[in-house]
Amino acid sequence: MGMKKLILLGLFSFILITIQGQVLMQDAEGHSSIVSPGGTVTIDISEGLIKTNYYSGPNDNKRGIMWGVDLQGKNSSGVASLFSSGDFSPNIEMSGLFGVYFSKINYGKFSKKVTQLENNKRSIEQRRPDIIDNLESNVKPIFQKYLDEIQKIKPANKTYTRLKSLSDSYTYYKVSEVQKIIEDVATDNPKINASTADQVKVILTNLINDIQSNRFTKEFNIVDSEIDLINKKLKSFKNDSVNYSLKAKPYVRFGLNTNNFTHDNGIDSLTLESRFSEVLDTKGFIELGLTLRLNNVFYGIALGYSGVSNFSALSKKTYKLVTVDTTLSDGDLESTKEITAYKGEFAELSKYYLNIDVIYLKSLGKSSKNYIGFGGYLRSNFYSDTDILKDYTSLGLNISFINGKEGRFLGGFYVQSNDIFSQNQKIFSKTISFGLTVKFAFKTLSFY
Repeated sequence: MGMKKLILLGLFSFILITIQGQVLMQDAEGHSSIVSPGGTVTIDISEGLIKTNYYSGPNDNKRGIMWGVDLQGKNSSGVASLFSSGDFSPNIEMSGLFGVYFSKINYGKFSKKVTQLENNKRSIEQRRPDIIDNLESNVKPIFQKYLDEIQKIKPANKTYTRLKSLSDSYTYYKVSEVQKIIEDVATDNPKINASTADQVKVILTNLINDIQSNRFTKEFNIVDSEIDLINKKLKSFKNDSVNYSLKAKPYVRFGLNTNNFTHDNGIDSLTLESRFSEVLDTKGFIELGLTLRLNNVFYGIALGYSGVSNFSALSKKTYKLVTVDTTLSDGDLESTKEITAYKGEFAELSKYYLNIDVIYLKSLGKSSKNYIGFGGYLRSNFYSDTDILKDYTSLGLNISFINGKEGRFLGGFYVQSNDIFSQNQKIFSKTISFGLTVKFAFKTLSFY
């Protein structure tokens, strides 16, 4: 099996195993600086590109660590020839991503709700000191009466000690603590007999009944419950991702870019080995990126470095090798083999790049869970040797479709100018390309 087929087999094996990464605003090269948790398999029909990725880190968490993996394969001759044995020049890109994410609550928008809850809590807490004074004056004497009764029962010393600790710590009104003491009478006092243990339990049960029936205890419990309920509402409010309008994900991405093709060495030769050579060009890259979400608008920016070659500047040509078998007595037999190779001086250099993305997600109705995304992206590329490859900038517009209920990114289409300043192509219309992306996404996005 040849190297090209091995690469193709490996790519599809990985896709079948992973089928989970979400990338918004993907351009014609399969790149974006906006990342969101989940997974997709993407097919860009016009570019012959297949991409799969996975990013961790659920959107409903306020902060945490995120990681991800990407794998994409691209063929310069389109997606159809990826499945044929003819013209196949694969470009494989593999990368890993590591970063953090955090959210900031929008107190400006939701301050009214927070203020209302905190004012209610403050008002209730102001009543608490008076209620505690009433407990001290009316409930504690009741508790002390039963405590004195338990003290007279010598085999129940451990029970007395535990009961007294409630009095000393001002938690005597908590009947749940008294109930625990009742349950532990036998284990706390190993030498106590059954009848005495029952006597102790009756005393403590009467204590619970008297505390619960006291109006000051009831009033205190109501206040305590109200404060506890408000605290739970405040905690729930602050943990609800809906109330976090700003979400940030700084990250670092690193990986390898591999290009496999047949190079025409330009040497006149009688042997294929001298004329053509198989090139497996592998380069590394690293980038620093940031994804921001402000309500329903996503922003992305990434700065990166990559080793590259001038493969895109080589010219493709198809050669025919004709072999004649002259051993036949009644004529010649010819066999023809086509070889697709890339011609030109092959060079390696460095690239620095800047990627910027923005997309606005608009709901398709008040009760609809579906979204349509309108966005644009900018890609600026700067080379270490502009005599070999000229700097260029790409600009694209994108429309995306999202099933928000299931968090599935369905795909979309884009229009892109590959060279808006005409550095490599003087005729602007020839820099325009259109693309259709079909995505198979798995629980990727969260909007609520």
